[in-house]
Amino acid sequence: MGWRRYTAMAATTVAVVAATLAPAEAAMAVSCGIVCDGVDPNQARYENADGAMVRCGGFKTIYRKDLGLGGVIELRYSTQCRMAWGRGPSGVGFSIEGWNSTGTAMRVRYPKPEMGTYTPAVNDAGLKARVCLFDPPNACTDMW
Repeated sequence: MGWRRYTAMAATTVAVVAATLAPAEAAMAVSCGIVCDGVDPNQARYENADGAMVRCGGFKTIYRKDLGLGGVIELRYSTQCRMAWGRGPSGVGFSIEGWNSTGTAMRVRYPKPEMGTYTPAVNDAGLKARVCLFDPPNACTDMW
């Protein structure tokens, strides 16, 4: 085989791999946005590019605030669904706050007894969020 044939085979392989990966990346970019506002982050779903309902993923901790004695509150985020929520230790009062671009609090969510140690989600598409303790006041994660 000549170098032209190897080059043609390599180009074909790259094109096939790129075509296979492109739909997956496009599906990951879809978010549930406002539909995820107030939902249990572990149950949140969105409609992907194929029209199928898919459970949100891409969960990560954005900020952690140490409460001392091993306790922390966390601002969590789903990159797929563009939603944020708070997680903290049981027996500690905390909330997640959603803020608009003018600095006005749009919504505050508290952990529900059936959800354990995390809050319902807030839509984070184009908004900011933070997690705060009730006591002491102003003990919050950074805004994100």
